[in-house]
Amino acid sequence: MAFPITISRECGHVMRGLAITAIALHNFCHWIPGAVLQNESEFLAGNVERLAAVDCRTWQGVFDIISYFGWYGVPVFVFLTGLGLVMKYERDRAPFAAGGFLKSNWLKLVNLMLPGVVAFIVTNTVVAMLSGYIGASWSVRFLFQLTMLPDLIFPWYGPVPGVYWYFGLTLQLYIIYAFAVHGRRASWLAILVTVSLGLQWAFAPDSWVLTWIRHNATGWMTVFVFGILWARRSSVSAVTAIAIAVVALATFYPSAIDPYAWQLSILDVVVILFLLARLSLRIPVWREVWIWVGRLSPFIFVAHPLVRAWIFAADESLTPSWWLLPAYFASVIITSIAYRYVWRYSSRLLTCRLGASSKGGPQGGSLQAP
Repeated sequence: MAFPITISRECGHVMRGLAITAIALHNFCHWIPGAVLQNESEFLAGNVERLAAVDCRTWQGVFDIISYFGWYGVPVFVFLTGLGLVMKYERDRAPFAAGGFLKSNWLKLVNLMLPGVVAFIVTNTVVAMLSGYIGASWSVRFLFQLTMLPDLIFPWYGPVPGVYWYFGLTLQLYIIYAFAVHGRRASWLAILVTVSLGLQWAFAPDSWVLTWIRHNATGWMTVFVFGILWARRSSVSAVTAIAIAVVALATFYPSAIDPYAWQLSILDVVVILFLLARLSLRIPVWREVWIWVGRLSPFIFVAHPLVRAWIFAADESLTPSWWLLPAYFASVIITSIAYRYVWRYSSRLLTCRLGASSKGGPQGGSLQAP
């Protein structure tokens, strides 16, 4: 008996909705004073020790859990990017030319990011003026983010805002797909994964070199290739599907707190969110909510750091409480809806000047507006 694993557009949207909600909440919670920090770019044993001491019966404990685990929405987007590229350019056989593909997708990412960069410059300028200090250095760093190069020279010149590092990663994934995956033998996938794992295991879990690797595509090849391989199959046997689900559920937490098993945990979370999405599609109303959030996810990604910046500019010493996360996320949703309208205008203006289309994008879940 075969179990279908094809991810429909609706399932992809639900996965994106769940993933972006986790990311947005995580990026707020880990700014709370005293929060347990995540092990995402490097593995610090002290973070795991603090996680083990969390009291989940308190609001501080809830914020700590979200702070530590919420970043796991990122590998879901990396997975969906690999899956979406295969769905569009291999299964649907859309025309593909590396130069045009990269130019078009770079422009789409800039279109999505540009209004956010401008809003950050304005926000930072206002805050600086209110504090009696005016400087241009932060504005230059915001603008430099549009090149999507800061990841390559991290940590000497990190991306600002930090959340936007994912734009550079996305462009790198497109480059790798264009030159090392599309039209290439499957052996290239094995090479990509081997190099990625080899480099990550070659350096200490808490080293700055590992931080650099995981700020770039080199650190994400396992889940990117997972998405590619997933898209190239339509089904697996029922026994295989059950085994994968059981392994994912059983090994996610142990691998998430192990310095050398990260790569397993980021694959586990993809399987878990796939299962949650398939279940969500069976529940009326709930299904529609997450599809809607998933379609809004590109704008949530760009807008949520703005909302966070505004909140912490007003009060740097927030205390976790029952109303704080709902109020924050509601503000994120409202800002994201407004951002979508701004993006539509700025996108038309920019693409008219540069002569490229901003519509479309890889099917399935890359960080681009639908």
